[in-house]
Amino acid sequence: MATYSDIKRTDYTQRYGTIRRMWMAISRPAELMRDISREEGKWFGVVLLLPSAISLIFAVVRARLLNGELLANAMTIVEGGEMTEDEISQYIAQVQVSGFMAEPVMPLLVSLIAAVFLLFFVKQVGGKCTMKHCLSAVAYASVPLSISKIVVFIASYITGTFKVNTSLTLISNLFAPDIAGTYLYGFLRAVNPLTAWFFALLAVALAEFSGKSKAFAYIFTAAVYLLGCSISAFMLMQ
Repeated sequence: MATYSDIKRTDYTQRYGTIRRMWMAISRPAELMRDISREEGKWFGVVLLLPSAISLIFAVVRARLLNGELLANAMTIVEGGEMTEDEISQYIAQVQVSGFMAEPVMPLLVSLIAAVFLLFFVKQVGGKCTMKHCLSAVAYASVPLSISKIVVFIASYITGTFKVNTSLTLISNLFAPDIAGTYLYGFLRAVNPLTAWFFALLAVALAEFSGKSKAFAYIFTAAVYLLGCSISAFMLMQ
C-alpha cells in the first residue's frame, strides 16, 4: 500500500475535488485517505468548519427550544441551593450564553484535538505526515458528524426536543429498559453509530499515514473509542 512516506508530493496533482472527497468519505474511505496523504487539498478548512456551521444554524433556528432546555437544566442545578434571586438570574443567563456558544465551538474543538492526536500517534509509530494532512483527514472524517447533526436537526421537529438521543440506548430502551441507570446503559448511551463511523475513518487515516497495518490502526482506534465510551459511562454514573 502506497503511503505518504513513499510518495513524492511534487510529482502528484490532486485528483479529487472537495465535493468528491466528501462523497468518498462514505463510499471509498481508503482511497480518500490515500489521496489526502498525497495532497491535503485547498478547501479542507471549509469542510472542517461544516459541523460547526450546521450546529450554529441549528442553534439559531431552534434557539427558543435550546434556551428552554438550558433553562430547565439550570433550574435543576439551582433548586435547593442557597442562592439569591440575583445570583440565580445571573447563573441562568451564564448557562444559556455558554450553552449557545458551545454548540458551534465544540465540534471544531473536537476536530482540532483529533487532528493533534492523529499527528502525535503517527509520529510515535514512525509515520510521516504534516498537521495539514491530519486536519484534512479529520475534516473529511467529520462528514458523518455533519450527517448526524442534520439528522438531529430534522428529528428535533418530530420529538419537540433540542437534544435528540441517537445512541444505542434507543434499542436498549425497547428491549432492556431495566438497565437504565446502570454502567452498561451509560456505555450504550456513549456509543453513537455516526460517531463510531468518524473514528473508523480516523483509523483509515492512521493506517495510511503511519504505514502500519490496517489491523493495527483499527484495533488501536477502536480501543481509544471504547475507552472514551467507558469514561463517559463512568462520568454519567457520578
